[in-house]
Amino acid sequence: MANYPQLDDQVGVWKLKDVNDAVTGGYWRNAGSRAVESTGSGLLDQFNMTSSGSATTFGNLASGKTEKGALGNFTRGVYTGSNGAATNIDYIEMASDGNSADFGDATVGRGMPAAFSNSIRGVTGGGRTPSSSNVIDYLTINSTGNSVDFGDLTVARMGLNGCSSPTRGLFVGGTSPEANVIDFVEISTTGNATDFGDLSTTRWYNAVSSSSTRGITMGGNPSYTTAIDFMTIASQGNSTDFGDTSEARISLSGTSNSVRSFMLGGQRGSDSNASDTIDTIVIANGGTATDFGDLPLVNGFKSSATSQSHGGLNEGYQGTRIPPIPMGGGSGDRALFMGGGLFPGTNSTVIDFVTISTQGNANDFGDVTTARRAGASLGGTIRGIFGGGYTPTSQNVIDYVNFAAKGNAADFGNLTSARYGIGALANSTRGIFAGNGSPNKEVMDYIEIATTGNASDFGNLSAQRQAIGGGGSTTRGVFSQGFKHPALINVIDYVTISSVGNATDFGDASVSRRSSTAASSSTRMVIGGGITPSVSDVIDYITISSTGNATDFGDLSSARYEMGAASNDIRAVFSAGVTSAAVNNVIDFISIASTGNAADFGDMSSSRSQFGNSASNGHGGLSTTDFSQNLTATPDRGVFAMGHTPSKLASVDFVTISSDGNATDFHDMTLARIDAGSASNKTIAVFAGGDSGSTSNVIDSMIMASTGNGTDFGDLSTAKSQSSQGIAANQVRGIFGCGYVAGSGAENRIDFITFSTASNVTDFGDRSTNDGLRSAGSCSSSTRAFFAGGRGPSGNANVIDFITISTTGNASDFGDQTVERRYLAGCASATRGTFAGGRGPATYENVIDYITMASAGNAADFGDLSSGVQSPASVSNATRGLYNLGGVPSGKSNAIEKITIASTGDAADFGDLTVAKANASSGSTAHGGLQ
Repeated sequence: MANYPQLDDQVGVWKLKDVNDAVTGGYWRNAGSRAVESTGSGLLDQFNMTSSGSATTFGNLASGKTEKGALGNFTRGVYTGSNGAATNIDYIEMASDGNSADFGDATVGRGMPAAFSNSIRGVTGGGRTPSSSNVIDYLTINSTGNSVDFGDLTVARMGLNGCSSPTRGLFVGGTSPEANVIDFVEISTTGNATDFGDLSTTRWYNAVSSSSTRGITMGGNPSYTTAIDFMTIASQGNSTDFGDTSEARISLSGTSNSVRSFMLGGQRGSDSNASDTIDTIVIANGGTATDFGDLPLVNGFKSSATSQSHGGLNEGYQGTRIPPIPMGGGSGDRALFMGGGLFPGTNSTVIDFVTISTQGNANDFGDVTTARRAGASLGGTIRGIFGGGYTPTSQNVIDYVNFAAKGNAADFGNLTSARYGIGALANSTRGIFAGNGSPNKEVMDYIEIATTGNASDFGNLSAQRQAIGGGGSTTRGVFSQGFKHPALINVIDYVTISSVGNATDFGDASVSRRSSTAASSSTRMVIGGGITPSVSDVIDYITISSTGNATDFGDLSSARYEMGAASNDIRAVFSAGVTSAAVNNVIDFISIASTGNAADFGDMSSSRSQFGNSASNGHGGLSTTDFSQNLTATPDRGVFAMGHTPSKLASVDFVTISSDGNATDFHDMTLARIDAGSASNKTIAVFAGGDSGSTSNVIDSMIMASTGNGTDFGDLSTAKSQSSQGIAANQVRGIFGCGYVAGSGAENRIDFITFSTASNVTDFGDRSTNDGLRSAGSCSSSTRAFFAGGRGPSGNANVIDFITISTTGNASDFGDQTVERRYLAGCASATRGTFAGGRGPATYENVIDYITMASAGNAADFGDLSSGVQSPASVSNATRGLYNLGGVPSGKSNAIEKITIASTGDAADFGDLTVAKANASSGSTAHGGLQ
């Protein structure tokens, strides 16, 4: 999917269909919804502005406690000034909870300044030095450094506040002297402020916020007012009374999105006590503010707040700014922790996973092939790979899983020698395992991630060692530290991943240690924990593109070693490991671009250690701008899976639908079978049930871009075969229509799965007929799925049913086919569905019908296949449909025929499968449900 258009990114073409898929599928990010407040105690709180509820802890300020001004953009919040007239400027990364870091210094030390921003520049004005100040500074939000002089206010004052549109900022109210003054500046320029107008009353210690067009001032002194005024930012003039806060307060803070304004904390006039109240009003309407939620702590003294979607950033999304969705291979967000040690002396097969950007406990993903500890993992864009380990003998086994589909690992191949205590790293194509080889401990092996097979020799580390960490960028890999008994080693080496050869010295870590672990963004690698020989909590970092010694980053939440570590390009997580006392299950996280101590992320499913490096599909070795790494290898790949010759097959063939030619062998599914149900989206194909000699409840899946074998996805509610043939799915859901249950006959139940979550099927509803129908044909648009024909107790049917994919419920009658038949298949473009072949009452049919999917009605004749067939298989893209003929009167056929879906006419030759077969299943990355 392409990135979405924004004020700063207005290049490209965006399909409303893709936007809808993202929203309904849950991968449209709820972006711009976060607001962060700095309290009088130095605590940072955050809350979601799109849904009412209480705030939660974000982190702590690094410097200063009260009297800060707050500004920010989508990615950063910046807090400037402090009580005691400090010059400190701190910043936070809005996407990641944690403590603030140093940004730089203001031109003058002050407290109680006003602050506002657009997406690029932040502006701060006025404040207490301790006398009132008229100084206006500015800074560039996405950099760090000292602020620069902008100009002067019209009147020196403190206790004022600010708000902005994307182009203009307002300085509102203030005291010393008491003022009703409103000043303005144009944010992109420099110079002195200009008089804008006056407030309805003198106001200071008030809260101020804005949409992109309207500024709001709320509460404040004198006399603990409840008044809310508004200003039209583009037009100079006085403020207008707008409504009232729920309670009279001063020293409250304000922030907003483009729809709502929020008032946070403060000191109540009723009892002079601090308040934990969050109020809100709709900026366009005004009126009396209503309760939204509560702060975690009462906050009564000069707090400040900013958000990801305030008026200075508004881009027309009504409260939720949509960021570019990362699209390259490294845009993944899943980390896998594979195997490990369960002390005393036992090993684990468990694979846990976390979503790196979202704090929480780890969940079960599946199991590795052999219980072992002290191996190492690496990740490409599609696969996670686990190599080596100890069982209690050294292992050379390499396993792999597909990140997108939970399930057990499969065999990849072998290392060049059995070993444990190794390090690992990868870019999008190549993975490297290093250390502790036999007989030498400096050996490095490499694999090509997209294939399977044994590892090859890469070269040697600069020093023999084991228990090392690894990470890197898209071009450079770095291995850190370790030991060769009994000596600890602080050496850091690097290699160029694309070129085999020996490692080169990079520098040294801050302290010699072993059993540390490492993770990386595209620019920085972090190394955490280990034994020095005491257990260490130290986190170091290096800049990957340079050379030199590591620098102190901060500390883990507790000293430990033999942890797992994984990352995306923003955040690193450190999992479990051994403390001085015991194995634990703690997961910590850090923001890689900053420095500071780690914070709690959640817990592993069990206390484990000896992970080595862990795998992710978003680490720094995987570019988010390299679109060749996308999960779909071709935009219109079709697969023909399993079937029989008459021997039952597990094999899968693939074709590029837009290019005539023969199919290529792809890989194998978990079970040889016929008549399995089919569903696919742009990334994954899922096959359900079928007949492997007996009816099966197995659901397995395959990654459409990968040549690896299929993996377990879940189970049907009951073993069955002869589900509808064709692809009924959109990007979010796959649908399996009816089928045959041994001992019960045909059933009319419709099931569905959600592609993003490997699990058992869920009941959707029933077909419109009371008779169960098996061996129907199916196809779909992005909103509707269709089932045509089939066989029930009364014989063949000509009925066509449809469902709305995003809902649940029984199917409705759409119309009728031109002929009654079973064992047919269907395929579709975005607007037209076709159904072909099948077994009539006495003959193999060659008929192709079509329907217009948006309009109910009977099917019309499209043309003919070259032969009468039964049990064909079908795939499609936006324009072309392909049918493997399957069963023909003379036996089985390998022929593939093509149609142009928007026209009519007979099918023409496309090419051949690798083997003649029938009763196959199918998948496509571009069928009608994905248009």
